Amino acid sequence: MEGTGTFGAGLSRYLLAQHVQVYEVNRPDRTARRLLGKSDPLDAQAAARAVFSGRARARAKTGDGPVHSARMFKLAKDSAVKARTQAINQLKAVLVIADPALRERLSSLGNRELFRTCARLSLRDGEGDEDAVAQATRITLSRWPSASSSSPGRSMS
Repeated sequence: MEGTGTFGAGLSRYLLAQHVQVYEVNRPDRTARRLLGKSDPLDAQAAARAVFSGRARARAKTGDGPVHSARMFKLAKDSAVKARTQAINQLKAVLVIADPALRERLSSLGNRELFRTCARLSLRDGEGDEDAVAQATRITLSRWPSASSSSPGRSMS
């Protein structure tokens, strides 16, 4: 089986639980695939040949040990870091087009304090004659999800 640690992990774990011997097979040769085209039956035949010839000797991982657990935690962490970075970048993009006075007030803040300050913004912070775009910017900034805390933050709905 190809991809016992990724795409085929579920099937691999199921087969192992049924006491079926599962061997990890490397991906098919790219040159051959380019010449012959993508074909699942041909890929399956190549995998079977690799096992029978002894080229594929590695037993499939069970996927239930500490390495797999660490992989799950790393996946969640990487996703959270990516979401936080995206939120920070989007917030700063809003600040680029914000009213100059508001932008000046917020531009010197670090990320954590910037998110806290934005969360505390209210319509009363604006001037009475503030235009619709400035009001929309202030509302957007005040409703921004918190990327600096461990909680999911507020949503815009």
